[in-house]
Formats: sequence, structure tokens, C-alpha cells
Amino acid sequence: MFYNSVNQLKVFALLCLIGFIVGLIFEIFFIARMIFKNKKITNFVFDFCFVVLFALVFFYFVNILNFGVVRLYTICAYVLGFVIEQSTIKNLVAKIFYKIYNGISNMWTKFKTTKMFKIIFK
Repeated sequence: MFYNSVNQLKVFALLCLIGFIVGLIFEIFFIARMIFKNKKITNFVFDFCFVVLFALVFFYFVNILNFGVVRLYTICAYVLGFVIEQSTIKNLVAKIFYKIYNGISNMWTKFKTTKMFKIIFK
């Protein structure tokens, strides 16, 4: 009995961590949606891809960590990790991604005005 409790606590903690990491991946999907200027079709495609990825990651790690047994606490742990990431560091990660995106975008617009761009992309 004690082993099961310890194992369940380990599975709960690991699925919280995995849910947190999936929350970080969600930020990448969110930035990709912003690049395409929030068109309905691209939003649907990115949301669908994320939901499929979210489910596949969950079932993969439940299969590895909990021998394929899906229980309510595993679902709660996974979702809790995602919610913790969204409520704590989402804004910080979004600001970092926005700065990276804006830096790359600014460099690209400056590069487009150079002679090198005209030579490469005749």
C-alpha cells in the first residue's frame, strides 16, 4: 500500500511537470498564431494541432509512468501543471518570445533594404 501511495505521488509530480512543459509549448503555438495575423483557419489548425499534441503527450507519459492506467488524479495533475504555467510565467515567456520575434522581424526588414538581399533574391 505504501509503495502505491509513493508511486502515485511521483506520477502526480511528474505529470504536473510535464503539463507545465506543455504549457511552455503552448506559448510557441500562440506566437505562431500571432505571426499569421489571427486568421480563423490558421487559429483552428494551430488549436487542433495543440489539442492533439496535448492528448498524445498525456497518453504517452501515462503509458510510461503509470503503465497506461488513466485515473482522475493523472488528468488533474497534467491539467494542473498546464494551469500553473499559464497563471504564473505565461507573461514572462510571452514577452521573451515577442522580443525574439520583433528582433528577427526588424533584422529581416532591414536586410530587405540592402544590396545583398537584391543579389540573393533576384
